[in-house]
Amino acid sequence: MPSSTLNVPATPGREVANIAIPVSLEFVFIVALSLVNQLIVASLGTVAVAAVGFMNSINLIFVMTLGALGTSASILVARAFGAQREKELSTVVSSALLTAGLISTLLALPFILWPSEFLRLVGSSPEVIASGASYLAVLALSWPFAVVAAVFTGILRSANHPRSSLAATMPTVVLTPIIALILVFGWGPIPALGVVGAAWAITITTILKAAIL
Repeated sequence: MPSSTLNVPATPGREVANIAIPVSLEFVFIVALSLVNQLIVASLGTVAVAAVGFMNSINLIFVMTLGALGTSASILVARAFGAQREKELSTVVSSALLTAGLISTLLALPFILWPSEFLRLVGSSPEVIASGASYLAVLALSWPFAVVAAVFTGILRSANHPRSSLAATMPTVVLTPIIALILVFGWGPIPALGVVGAAWAITITTILKAAIL
């Protein structure tokens, strides 16, 4: 039989690359967006930079910790997907997304309602509290959507869709800096919101990413 008629299976190295490359690129984009946000608010002063840097660290800890729910779900999804058990797959996906959404919403509420009290509790200076409390409250609004997106990302990778999350991240790479610039410095009828404008930019594009996923 001619070799051209044979279906050559993908090599393990190629399969690993198909997953590793999109995952790595997405992580680079996420880190770059955090850096861009800090660069945009840099012109607002050193206190603004310190506040945004600290709030972004809290954001990263929260999302990465609860995003681990996606790791657990992805294991169950991989088993159900491999065995072609569609009912079990549907149940796992629904349960994982519902659990992630509820837990992240409950944990985000204190940061939304009492951001100043939290910052005071961890020993932040009055200047950082004044500049960062509103930023933290708005940023916390995005946490349920960010966690659900992280869980959905793990699910899609286990269901042989490793590029879907990267495709959903790409619009945020383009839109976040644009929205941040408009909201931070103002544009036309849109007033300048200062530091909190950068938080709104992240929240808007995080919701967009979750919706795309």
